[in-house]
Amino acid sequence: MNKNKANRAWITSLLHQQISEILVCAQQIKEFPDEIEHVHQFRVRIRHLRSLLSFFKPYLKRNKTKKLIKTCQSNARHFSLTREMDVLNLTLKDFVQRYPEHESYVSDWLIKTKHIRESAIFSFHALSIIDFLHDSLATNLVKKNATIKKSTLQKRLYKWTKQTIAEVKNIDLSDYQAMHDVRKHVKMIRYINESTSDQLKCETTDALNSKALSQQLGVLSDVHFIKRLCVYDASSKAITDFYEYLANKEKQAYQSCYQLLEGEKKDE
Repeated sequence: MNKNKANRAWITSLLHQQISEILVCAQQIKEFPDEIEHVHQFRVRIRHLRSLLSFFKPYLKRNKTKKLIKTCQSNARHFSLTREMDVLNLTLKDFVQRYPEHESYVSDWLIKTKHIRESAIFSFHALSIIDFLHDSLATNLVKKNATIKKSTLQKRLYKWTKQTIAEVKNIDLSDYQAMHDVRKHVKMIRYINESTSDQLKCETTDALNSKALSQQLGVLSDVHFIKRLCVYDASSKAITDFYEYLANKEKQAYQSCYQLLEGEKKDE
């Protein structure tokens, strides 16, 4: 097998591996709808696949790739609110452990989140996405005559990584949309590195290699979302205590982000 053909086979195997993992997650959601982690992994695997599709885009069949992205995107979006409810659910459970006097307030919210989650699970067309993914596994997404060189892929990965490192070093932690965008790019680079590390090598940084930065940026995004959902009411002791609890989470996440980013700047 010549190098070009081998490279096409390598890319195909990476894409099929991620499609297979999404398929497993979809089946697990169908069989175990109450398990929070299955929904989370379903969305993670879709993000991982989309990262690879973006990275290998010049070598992929446009229409088939577009259909795969659109289908995965719509299914991931289906569970966006579900994931947010899961985050709120876990946050409220942690809050009530620290403030047990507000258990009745938290109980009402937990009932609401449970109903929203059940509605999303019930309306999830698992068999449809499972059939689609099975068909995708039988499809070769790589262009038949694509010329693929590892050196070109190496340069592409280096360029993307360099851009993301610059974004991390210049991130504005007061801009939630900017934080969200940087977090997506950090995850994308990590996913690509995880899948291609056997063939490609990229000079990266500790913040990009670890999950720490994206996790802390995630905490900040979650706090921002929860504050928008739970409107502040000074007359409610439960709400004011909840906001104080959120403020402490936010402060700790900011401190962790600054420490990680400070380490990045020292490496310049």
